Amino acid sequence: MVAEHQSGPLAAVVRRVDKDSDNFAAELLLKELGQVRRGEGSSAAGVHAVKDVLGPLGVPVGPAADGSGLSAYDRQSPETELALLGALDGTAAGTALRAALPVACQDGTLAHRMCGTPAAFTVVAKTGTLDGVRALAGWTTSAGGRSVRFAFQLTGFRDGLAARAALDAAAVVLSAAVG
Repeated sequence: MVAEHQSGPLAAVVRRVDKDSDNFAAELLLKELGQVRRGEGSSAAGVHAVKDVLGPLGVPVGPAADGSGLSAYDRQSPETELALLGALDGTAAGTALRAALPVACQDGTLAHRMCGTPAAFTVVAKTGTLDGVRALAGWTTSAGGRSVRFAFQLTGFRDGLAARAALDAAAVVLSAAVG
């Protein structure tokens, strides 16, 4: 062996992937999942491993080709994201995921978003940014104290900044809700 490097704990790796939207680390994480669950460190094995885990939870997984979500063959719907968040609610995995997600106006890809609104420090969510696609999925606590999960996806727009602002506005509405 020429060299060896031990990664950090899984929770720390997932936090890096989610907080900073590290696509390379996401791809490596999927391949590692494929190696551990299926004995093959490939994207395809990782995708099958994800389906093995999420299928019994009732989470429908759409077509996927990689861990980064950058492939044209990756197609997850807001319904899938909501099903995943719902399946994780109240579980140790859900708690770990919430801790790994960016927090509005605090850190990661949401560090400078939703500041000065009811969503600041309340929304925890994963962003998604591709040409012609913007997404935001996660949780917030409403002004009425309810935990609310959400998944928004916009496609076919001309102005990416306006699309991102619309996603943020929707999350603010949920955070400001009294009921």
